[in-house]
Amino acid sequence: MLALTEDKTLTQKELADRISSDPSTIRAMLVLLEKKGMIIRRQHPKDLRAKAVSLSAAGRKKAKQAWSVSQPIRNQMNGSLQREQASMLIECLNTLANSLRVSSQQTSNCEVAKRPITQD
Repeated sequence: MLALTEDKTLTQKELADRISSDPSTIRAMLVLLEKKGMIIRRQHPKDLRAKAVSLSAAGRKKAKQAWSVSQPIRNQMNGSLQREQASMLIECLNTLANSLRVSSQQTSNCEVAKRPITQD
């Protein structure tokens, strides 16, 4: 839900990309959030194949509460690292996320990726 606070409306694909998740997982989460009244899903105005997702008033309120509750944790994390260290950590995490995203895309259609791992 916090990813939706940054933009007013995202497509389900944009949301999946933003939080580095697969579309089927996103869809399942969105169905639950929609049932709870936290989000609104509509037909995208320009792309009839896509769904536009936005927070409802209740969803915005809940996201704001979550942000407030997490403030002490963010303050503690920010106080633990110097600015340069925090920048390096963010850069490393982004590199790792991009690497995993590329790896996931390369193996998603690969038959080997669907087989269980066994020890020889």
